[in-house]
Amino acid sequence: MDLLLNVAAREKLTTWSEGDGEPVLLLQGFSGLGKSWLGRELVHSASIPAIKVIVPAESFLTQDLLFEIAGGLEELGDYTMTARADGDLLAGFEDTCKTPKLIVIDDFQEMVESKRSKPPDDIMKALSRISLKGGSARVLVISDQVISTDAWQNAIETITLVPPELEQAVSVLDDMLETHGVPDSVPTSLKTDVAKWMGCNPRALQVLAICLRSEPLEDLIDAELDSWAERGQSLSTRLVERLESRMLSRTLARLDSAAIFFLQTLAIYRIPFEKSAFLRHETQVGNVDGLRDKLIDNFLLEHHQGWYSLQPIARLLSLAQLEKNPRLNTQCHEIAAEYYARHFRALDTSQQLRHGKEFVEARHHLIATGQEEVFLRIAARLRRSLLGSIKGRSLLLPTDSRKQNELLAVITAALSGVEGGHGELRYLLARLLLARGLPGDRVVALNQMRLSVRDTPLQDHWILYIRLLGEIEGAEAVKRAASRAVGVLNPSASLQVYVTAAKVLAELHDLPGAIEIGREGLKRTPVDESVPLVQICCSLLLRQNDYQGAVKLTVETLQATSPDSLSYSRAFEAVLFPALARRDVHLLSSLRDDFASGPHMDDQRLLCQGAILQCDGKFLEAAQLWDATPSDYAAIGAQCAFSWLVAGDVEGATSAANRHNIGTNSSSDWLVGVLALRAGRAELAAAAMERIVGRALTSNEISDPNLWLRVWDTVPPAARVYPSYFFPRLPRSLTGLAHDLVRLEHEPSALNEAFLMALPRVPATQTATPAGLVLAEPSDYPAIHVEIVNQVSPNIGSILESKEIVVGERYYTENAGVVGRNAKGKDIQVGVGKGAANSHEDLATLAAELRQLRLALETGAQDADEKRDLEMLRLAETAASSGDKAGAQSHLRQVSKWALGAATGVGTTVAAAALKAAAGL
Repeated sequence: MDLLLNVAAREKLTTWSEGDGEPVLLLQGFSGLGKSWLGRELVHSASIPAIKVIVPAESFLTQDLLFEIAGGLEELGDYTMTARADGDLLAGFEDTCKTPKLIVIDDFQEMVESKRSKPPDDIMKALSRISLKGGSARVLVISDQVISTDAWQNAIETITLVPPELEQAVSVLDDMLETHGVPDSVPTSLKTDVAKWMGCNPRALQVLAICLRSEPLEDLIDAELDSWAERGQSLSTRLVERLESRMLSRTLARLDSAAIFFLQTLAIYRIPFEKSAFLRHETQVGNVDGLRDKLIDNFLLEHHQGWYSLQPIARLLSLAQLEKNPRLNTQCHEIAAEYYARHFRALDTSQQLRHGKEFVEARHHLIATGQEEVFLRIAARLRRSLLGSIKGRSLLLPTDSRKQNELLAVITAALSGVEGGHGELRYLLARLLLARGLPGDRVVALNQMRLSVRDTPLQDHWILYIRLLGEIEGAEAVKRAASRAVGVLNPSASLQVYVTAAKVLAELHDLPGAIEIGREGLKRTPVDESVPLVQICCSLLLRQNDYQGAVKLTVETLQATSPDSLSYSRAFEAVLFPALARRDVHLLSSLRDDFASGPHMDDQRLLCQGAILQCDGKFLEAAQLWDATPSDYAAIGAQCAFSWLVAGDVEGATSAANRHNIGTNSSSDWLVGVLALRAGRAELAAAAMERIVGRALTSNEISDPNLWLRVWDTVPPAARVYPSYFFPRLPRSLTGLAHDLVRLEHEPSALNEAFLMALPRVPATQTATPAGLVLAEPSDYPAIHVEIVNQVSPNIGSILESKEIVVGERYYTENAGVVGRNAKGKDIQVGVGKGAANSHEDLATLAAELRQLRLALETGAQDADEKRDLEMLRLAETAASSGDKAGAQSHLRQVSKWALGAATGVGTTVAAAALKAAAGL
């Protein structure tokens, strides 16, 4: 076994455990290098009290780890963690590290939630303090994932294991072949190549040796020719992991069905389990002893000092299969739940957390099977420890729903029967309830927030409380809560309460109440901090059709606010865009001459000048003005692109949107979506509209050619950025209507069916082919029936439209129902032709998008497969650029689905379509 380990690391760990170096040591490196074995041997040979705990899979809660540690220490007779009067297990962990002991924490990477890429701050800071204080304990943290030590104040020493050198890897291979009874299965001349093939990873070499027991090396190589061909290159850990998984899958495929079934049932266990667990599955699988021995003989099950655990990759593969069978999966969770919950049937309360790890696992399996009530009964006995182990302020809301449910159950159990206090935990519990969203959860969340603001009157707590009150109890409750909140919060926190209350009241359609509370906030807020509230009040006044009142309030704020203030431009825009909607050139001129005349006001002055040109219908001049002056001001960038679009220059609009900062909000999304519609990029347009509405579009919305107008026409009840805020006037040249569309806040809509029906359309009975469209002969290609729903703006288009490629007066298209400038149609029979695929313009577009896709993927490519994809994309790009359609398709056929998925994500729809076609999708 020594051959599996890094000798230098083993020597370092031995001297460290004897007191040399920092108290906390991080041992990290790729899975399969022997880290866990090192930790286990260190505990076995320790001269001081020692425990080894394993962080359960998919568990990132500090509470889980603390329960495991406390339970292990109690088995040694050390009650330091649970003896604290306040029940604070994290502080107890720091206390226990003042005396000599060894604590090994394995699988620490499970503390890292995938979407956040770092462990919880509380445990990181505790480990840092333990190391800095220099106690007598030794804490070894083992992780398969590299852990950032920035937040640990450089107090923790780190050892990173790497695969052994090639010569040592060959020795490991020899040892594995001998151990598994196939010493001659790899010719001496190939051993170096085989070691390289497995990335010199000891566990991967072990899996290969297992495969060789029943399959010759030649067959294994033939099945993995691509990876074998690249064995001399530096293989990434991801590739080695995938290769190991493929090899192990071959071993699993040769097991009989009973052994595979037994393996799947055992995969439900996240941590090592005792022999008694086998008997609980006897009714499912039959002869558990024989099947257990078969798994051990195939090195799929490991036995160490009375504890069993599955080979890690075998467990993941089996668990994936188990989850495809919901009935069996639930049955296995139920058996595991009973296995762990048995410890709590008659628990001696003096033992406290002796069964901490069993509690964590019982919770996991009980919640997975919907047995929350059983869990709550168990947790009631440990409420003090639960409250002491979880701190609301240090906990982040999990992104995974299963983790959310487990955390919700833990906090519910901890707070069950507790009358008051624990405001941070109640705030987190309310957010978890809202995330779950079951009937009645919002009412329970409100009750928790009622208790939270009494105990911990923080700004975020009051804001959530006020929002829930608005949903459940109405406007008067919101006003009372806001009044209480500003009485206990400091002025800066009170400002956000006023903003929230005003928005909630506006959403409840209580505009007078919203304005009143906004004005009250303005009286109590310093002018230089009041701009967010001024924006709200201005918007509310406009909704009441009080344009002069909104202007007066905003102008007074500008007069009292320093132009150097970061908020000045926001107040400036709050009056400029309503003036633009009303073509108030006098006010725009005043803003330009009186409020944008000082230094550092070039952007505001330029914005006013272009807005005045827009009021006069001079969109081309406005676009040229803004495009000619370098500026990073988002309002200018967005208006510049919009003006080019109105002027009929789609290419100029797209270029301006790419070159200038146009912001990141719903109005910029709308502009991007409209430009995508005009360019025929339906997927990008739909994605932009979905970002604005905050959900997936329905089929009716996608088929609505006027969706872009309806989205623009939507003004939210509470003040926030929306498309018609920045683009309040849509000129007739853009919409195809007989007059401009103007969206004023106090009006219910700028649209009605008469407006939509006024858009040019083809009579429903017309089936004639649009002039200029070149169709394939019906005998050559199948006909596709295309129905155009509603009408299509001549200058924009429908999300259903396909991209058109114009060559003189001819239009070549694939799967399009309407083609050409101002073309409309209904019940059209269109033949699917090949013209577009052969055109140089189409191949040039494909080449450009392949280059865009390749550049976007370069930074993320890690292993050889992904790098080969990049090379294939480059070759396809070159072929497309030279007009070689067949060559481009040949290279695209060799690209994996990794690139296809990315093509859709980065908006390269032409490249995505080509990749799909090449893959036969």
